[in-house]
Amino acid sequence: MRRVTLAKNVRANRQRAVVLANTPTHMTRDSYHERLGMAIVHSAPDRVTGEMSVGSEHLDPAGAVRGAALQAFADELTAFGAALGAARDSVIVPLETRASHFRRSLSRALGAEAVPLHVGASTMVWQTSVYEAGGDPIAMVTHTFLVSVPDRAAPMDTAQADKSVALALVQAEPAEGKKGAAGRSRPSAEAAHSQRRAQIAESACKVISRNGFSGSSIRAIADEAGLHVPTLYQYVDSKDQVLELVFHWLVDQVRMDIEVATQSCSTARQKLLAMIGTLTWRGDQNRSRIGMLNRELKSLSPKARLRVMDEIQTLMGQIAVVIEEGVASGEFRSVEPLLVANFVDAVIDVWALRQFSIKRVGVMAFEAEVVRFLEAALLRA
Repeated sequence: MRRVTLAKNVRANRQRAVVLANTPTHMTRDSYHERLGMAIVHSAPDRVTGEMSVGSEHLDPAGAVRGAALQAFADELTAFGAALGAARDSVIVPLETRASHFRRSLSRALGAEAVPLHVGASTMVWQTSVYEAGGDPIAMVTHTFLVSVPDRAAPMDTAQADKSVALALVQAEPAEGKKGAAGRSRPSAEAAHSQRRAQIAESACKVISRNGFSGSSIRAIADEAGLHVPTLYQYVDSKDQVLELVFHWLVDQVRMDIEVATQSCSTARQKLLAMIGTLTWRGDQNRSRIGMLNRELKSLSPKARLRVMDEIQTLMGQIAVVIEEGVASGEFRSVEPLLVANFVDAVIDVWALRQFSIKRVGVMAFEAEVVRFLEAALLRA
């Protein structure tokens, strides 16, 4: 489901990228935007687009764009659009932000498009799609704003604001074939379904990591996701299916990260180093999740366990292809590619699974040692 959705998003974003590249527009800048490295390319009440040049200050230690930088980029576009779409003298207050990060990005040029999903008298909901220069989507951010006009209305109390936000989110729920405030088609039901399942998976990770699978309830997972239980059941059929969703979601993230990290690599050795960096970074970010996955694999039903193991085997296959390529090119000595792929993954998992013993060395030193260890085993003398 998710791969189909992303494929559709890629095509749409690439079309937008071509339009941006070939349409002369006024680029709006201010000092903060310049420090952020961004510019507003097009601004109107129904759509705001922007571009962002990624510098070293935007990168994490692994060389990927920080989530905070993506968030700031989206914040600026939606704030600009909300100000254009609101009545004169309105006071606009951000109430809620929801972000879905599809994968890490190593791109040094980003684009984004913000559109209104709901424009009401007291609330607005805007959604921003952030994508790489080639059009590949990397994040989607949804903002809810409270809007008031001091001369015409008294400020809302907390209960009124909560009710308005809830109403706005219901009205803004994407649906196939419906139109936004300016007549623009809202995101497809399929895209909304995929995004919601990712939200559920992330929330389930947190709950199951804290309480274990047997100690976690559907209600606790729904509460963590900010959903009503009946709403959650629209996306999964049972708690068992939630656990399987978590496995597929986490493995899919790693597979997509590896695809991105190796795109610009020309040799098998470069690809292997990029994979090691990606797996180490993910392992560091998901330390508690990796422990949870290893612990809860036995909690899956036999059929679900086979599906998850097949997904993991596909990930090992990605690594094995690079090992095989290195053997064929003479960069690596003759080895069994799939066996070595599992060695690579197992060695890197040590960082997440044995923190009690090795965390003092730090993740960067750990990664460097893994590289030396694997190169000594693989490179020809």
